[in-house]
Formats: sequence, structure tokens, C-alpha cells
Amino acid sequence: MASLIEIASQSEKYEAYFMEKYEEGLINPRFDEGLWSRASGGKNKGKLYGFNNVDDPSALINGIPSTSCSSTSHGSGIQDTEIQRLKGIIEGLVAEKEIEKAEKQSEKAEKEREKTEKESMHERLTTIEAMLKLVLQNLPSSS
Repeated sequence: MASLIEIASQSEKYEAYFMEKYEEGLINPRFDEGLWSRASGGKNKGKLYGFNNVDDPSALINGIPSTSCSSTSHGSGIQDTEIQRLKGIIEGLVAEKEIEKAEKQSEKAEKEREKTEKESMHERLTTIEAMLKLVLQNLPSSS
């Protein structure tokens, strides 16, 4: 799975390739799948699914409408809302992961404490056993 940094880098490459290929002021496609493939390193790397149901995939990649539709504001608020919603989800997942990590560290510390206690108790029992053997050896025989 591509990281957010890789996707941002691919997005920047895509935007540069797009600007290079299509002159400003001319009618441009909303999304050029070939350029995205080139920016993402080829087939199966950085592939995004579900573009068939999206009017402007570049908005998903860049978070803004593509150059060809930058003058229109249709869907911009919806895109901003969706971006904010996704950012919230990501932040929530990161927070959950940090909580899980802290819980695992706490569990590890508890297990280590229990192990130390067990070893200490074992040492005490070994000492008591040795003392009992010594006492039994020094008892007068009853014969």
C-alpha cells in the first residue's frame, strides 16, 4: 500500500507531467490516466481504484479541481468536506495506533514486572529450602 508521502510525490509528478503535456488555456482532459501511470511508476504501482465512478480523479489526487476546471467551483465544497472527513479518519486511526502501542508497552512492562517477581519468589523459595535442609540435618536423630 502506498504511503501518503508516496501519493503526494506521485501527485506532484502527475501535476508536472500534466502541465508539460497540456498547454494552459487549451481544453484539457479532467484526468490523464497515462500520466498518472507514468507518475506512479507504472502498472500495479500506486494504482488507485474506483475512478470510473469519479467525475474528476485529479481532485482526489490533488485535493483540488484539475487545471481544466479550476474556474468552476462545482463540488469544491464537497471535496473540501470529503478531504476534511478523510483527514479526520486518518487522525483517528493514527491516535488508535498510538493507543495500541502504549497499551502494548504497558502490557510488556507488566509482564516484565511479573517475571521479575516470579524470579524473586523462586530465589526466596530456594533459600528457604536450603535452610530447611540444614535444619533437618542438624536435628538430633530419634533412634
